[in-house]
Amino acid sequence: MKLKMIGTSFLAFSFALIMPITVFAGPGEWDYLGMSEFKWNKDLKKYVTGTKPSHGGDYKFCVSLEGVHETEKIELWEYDPDNPDDHILTINLRDDQCHVVHDVGRFIDGTNKTAEFYLRKSSNSYGDYGWFYD
Repeated sequence: MKLKMIGTSFLAFSFALIMPITVFAGPGEWDYLGMSEFKWNKDLKKYVTGTKPSHGGDYKFCVSLEGVHETEKIELWEYDPDNPDDHILTINLRDDQCHVVHDVGRFIDGTNKTAEFYLRKSSNSYGDYGWFYD
């Protein structure tokens, strides 16, 4: 009987170890949305990242600016396919700095009920990236 209990416990423990676990950030924690390289946009005449969505609340972005030792102007924009994009803010950031924008729910629009944010900047350094968190 004791051997059967030990075997059952071991089997349950082993099963728990091999099961895939998906963890989403809870309240007060950041969900990582991904990174995006700054690429030249000939229409805007700026370097821009791809868009990353938000469902509201706070939104954080960070930049990696290769070779930049001073600050660089980074612009946060909200993409809107049916209207001109909305300029949210311009901020001076250094390499590996982040900024949090509060209450971005006011920018949610469209049928997908999200706000799609991207970054713009004027100068180029090869390998510049933006990281996004919701």
